[in-house]
Amino acid sequence: MENLKEYNGQKTKGDQDVFGTLVQDGAEIRIKSVADFEGFKCRIWPPEFHGILLDSAIRDGKIAEILRKGLQYENSVFDGVKELSDDGNNTENSFRVMQLAMSCMTSSINSVEAWVNKTIQTEIDGTLRFQRLKGDEVQWGANRIEEDLNIGEKLFNVIPSILGIDPIQPHVTARKRFVELISERNAIIHLKNTPKVNDYKVKRGNLALKLLRRNSLLVPKNTISIVRLLHDKAGREIPSWLAENIGALCAAETEVKKHLTSGSS
Repeated sequence: MENLKEYNGQKTKGDQDVFGTLVQDGAEIRIKSVADFEGFKCRIWPPEFHGILLDSAIRDGKIAEILRKGLQYENSVFDGVKELSDDGNNTENSFRVMQLAMSCMTSSINSVEAWVNKTIQTEIDGTLRFQRLKGDEVQWGANRIEEDLNIGEKLFNVIPSILGIDPIQPHVTARKRFVELISERNAIIHLKNTPKVNDYKVKRGNLALKLLRRNSLLVPKNTISIVRLLHDKAGREIPSWLAENIGALCAAETEVKKHLTSGSS
């Protein structure tokens, strides 16, 4: 969790002795700060909220996947259609999988939104010239960008301009996958009687079944892919909060495999 502590871009210059511990040149500097809630003051480690949101998504996705693999199905005695079994805790577990999948989804998208907004505020000095989704060029300040644009336009157009690369085009796989995740997140957060995903109306039951059948760890995995793509294209080192979550995702996938292997033996 060390790399999920808030980091504001400061690094040590030269090797330094800090309270008897050697800190090497270029080490990231993280500082505890005094926070206040209803008169209670306490020095805490402020988190990288985007980092802990993504970590939360991975944790929920792991549990969802373990439970999902244990769900029992059977053929209906009425028409032969496959259905979830009502035996034991199967129904309860299926609802738990949906809850965890929805939490995993919202935390993943919120993670990117938090990272994007922080990057906009910390990297833009004055104004930024960038190309909007429809192709027109504008020059806006950080506050207007943060408040007036949706997450897609910030992620695919503004962040590339900040990083000095071209916008991420609609045909790019990582973008297409993340756009679908955004649409699903919006459908869940603003749930209507007939939800819309990618501008298509879907039945609630179909949305629920998707939450049940899809590997929930694919959601943070696709989230990591789009952020990593931006850094790779810009030739920038992957930030420590992202590297921490890449490791957490690999560990979660390994744990799921071990659980399934031990369960089938």
